[in-house]
Amino acid sequence: YVILKEIKTSFKHHWESSIKTSKKLEKYSQVKSQFSREHYLDHVQNYKDRANLTRLRISAHRLEVETGRYKNIPRENRVCAWCELTLDTNSIENEDHLTKECDLYASLRRKLLSKLNHIYSSSNIPTTSSNFSFIEITTNSESTPNNNQIQAMRIIARFLTNCLNSREKFLDSIKVLDLQKQSTGNVLPHASQQCLRRVQCSILLHND
Repeated sequence: YVILKEIKTSFKHHWESSIKTSKKLEKYSQVKSQFSREHYLDHVQNYKDRANLTRLRISAHRLEVETGRYKNIPRENRVCAWCELTLDTNSIENEDHLTKECDLYASLRRKLLSKLNHIYSSSNIPTTSSNFSFIEITTNSESTPNNNQIQAMRIIARFLTNCLNSREKFLDSIKVLDLQKQSTGNVLPHASQQCLRRVQCSILLHND
């Protein structure tokens, strides 16, 4: 028992040190403050939803902020493909961009906020996502979660899965358009290409 206790204490100290110093664990350090099992692991029953929530919490995902790290791309250049294409902006594609900002997921985000406001109708849950972290509210509170909190965890986890599915669908649509361009050999001015890709991506996304 004493040895196991010492091992646990040593691991806990290592864990605390790691999340404070690792750039990769930046998001994790924001959402995880205590060494304990998270309630969502027991209450989000759908495996894919639970796995996607975990991936976004610990930055084990394929957003540009993470994949760009392995390609040695400067952080400021790890931008969101959707925003670059449709809005001509260079927003870093990280967890907060996906959950709070990106226009690609605006409809999903509105539906989520509507559901959360319905669940917490008597609480001060914000009606916008600008100052509200969906990932953070899945983190343990000191008490056992009530039914509303469990329902919120499941809804948020499903929202994250839907966002990642939409992202994959969009990236696949870009690949399709690139293949079409290669096969036809059409060469348009950059601005015209960008405009055409915006329209075509929107058609592919809404007609699937």
